[in-house]
Amino acid sequence: MNKQDLIKKLEDRRTITGNFQGYVVWWKDVKEIFEQLDESEIGHADEAPRYVKNILARLRELPLHDREVWLKAIMSEFEQDFSRAKWREGYEQGKIEG
Repeated sequence: MNKQDLIKKLEDRRTITGNFQGYVVWWKDVKEIFEQLDESEIGHADEAPRYVKNILARLRELPLHDREVWLKAIMSEFEQDFSRAKWREGYEQGKIEG
C-alpha cells in the first residue's frame, strides 16, 4: 500500500463528532489499516530477485557497446552505495575473523 492509498483509506473512515473542529478516525479503523501495511505486495523486497533477473536478461540482449554504456551509468549512479556496502561487508568479515 502506498501513501496515497493509506491517506484515502483514512479519509474514507473519518467522522465528525460533536462540536469538534475537524475529523476523527476511530482507533480500530486506524489499527486495521496499519495492519495491512505489513502484508507483502508485488514489487517489494521478496520480488527483487525476479526483477534483477529480468533486468540482467535484458542487459544481456543489448549489443556489447550499449551494455557497457548502461553498466557504467548504473555503477556511477550507485557507486557510493556500492562502496559502502563493500566496506561494510569487509568490516563485518574482519570482526568475525579477528
